[in-house]
Amino acid sequence: FLLGENELARPVMTEDGIFLFGLKEREPSHIPALEDVRAQVEQSYRQEQGKALAEKAARDLLAGLEEGKSLAQLAGDNKYTVEETGLFASTYSPFVPRIGSSEELATAAFQVPEDSRSLGQVFEVQERFVVAAVKERKPADLAELDDAKRAELHSSILIRKQSEAVENRIEELKASAVIEISPGLQDMLNKEKQP
Repeated sequence: FLLGENELARPVMTEDGIFLFGLKEREPSHIPALEDVRAQVEQSYRQEQGKALAEKAARDLLAGLEEGKSLAQLAGDNKYTVEETGLFASTYSPFVPRIGSSEELATAAFQVPEDSRSLGQVFEVQERFVVAAVKERKPADLAELDDAKRAELHSSILIRKQSEAVENRIEELKASAVIEISPGLQDMLNKEKQP
């Protein structure tokens, strides 16, 4: 921050080599005129308002569902489309067919009480609001578990466990990491902080 235009800072030596920093151009910070950013502001505002309206519509659908109306009836009244996932197993979690990945939705789908259909909440999945209901439950039938399905389940569980192991190891490494800043870089950073 102390450099003038087209000036080079002192070389910084690290274990990875020597680095040179230079200032090509300095642009002072400023708040742009509305005319210059009107299109971006309008687009951002529309996206924000659209998201708020979509969430309200989803909450209204959920309220109707909680009152005992069917999802198909509510959607038809509001000209929304209803998509069915079809039957899916909890082993596919967090993936929900035709919706996408949502650990929260996948978990809720298998925890709905037997006497209820509604999942009881609005889910935000990949920038969409989803109201879901259970249409049909089918208990697992071990007689239908052939070798191909066993292999598929084994593979799915193995991938999940490997992913969890990698995530746990990354968290362990983050917790035990020691970050060292080379003295030359630290000096430069300290000089930049001074007025």
